[in-house]
Amino acid sequence: MGFGENGSCWQGSDAEAQLCIDACRSALEMYNELFPEEMTCAQCHADSECDTTAGEVCFLGNCAVTSCGDGVVDPTEMCDSQPSCDEDCQGPQQCNPLSNYPCPEFEVCYLDDQQPDLLDAHCSQEFSAAGLGQSCGFDVSRRCVDRMGCVPKDFDPTCIALGDDGCCQPLCDLGVPESCEMGRTCIAYQDYFGAFPPELGFLGVCVLS
Repeated sequence: MGFGENGSCWQGSDAEAQLCIDACRSALEMYNELFPEEMTCAQCHADSECDTTAGEVCFLGNCAVTSCGDGVVDPTEMCDSQPSCDEDCQGPQQCNPLSNYPCPEFEVCYLDDQQPDLLDAHCSQEFSAAGLGQSCGFDVSRRCVDRMGCVPKDFDPTCIALGDDGCCQPLCDLGVPESCEMGRTCIAYQDYFGAFPPELGFLGVCVLS
């Protein structure tokens, strides 16, 4: 009754009204955190309710400066708008193979297929691995260095692959194909795996044009 249209919050001084406003804002923050899927508790419902001059948008019920949802996987995101990607762009996979985020110091985000027929991205300690144009596979002993992926050797005629091995090539974001160096083209990495996690669908590999 105190917070209603004719409640006691608005019958006193401006300072008393501000206390009520602050209390409402704190309560919304608390309940929004407890019930993030309940839009009644959201601090905003549209971008116009946020400070757009400061670059804020209404994201998951909160005013925040974020680029999550623009289809480009930024260095502090792990996916962005791909199927199965979390709404906050922070998973479900463990890390971002393009930036190593959020792996701890001395660890990088490696790609491997330790799970049967499923490519995975996870943080692991960095150690000696195959570099650009070198022979590679997906087991621990033959994987590529970070920010590179193993693709069929046909994409790099200069690579001398061992047996059925592939060759290491730079990774890229399919949403930013111009990120490849001149003379290389960003192609979909998932085309070479039968079971590719949908949240990693942004991954491409820079191959020689």
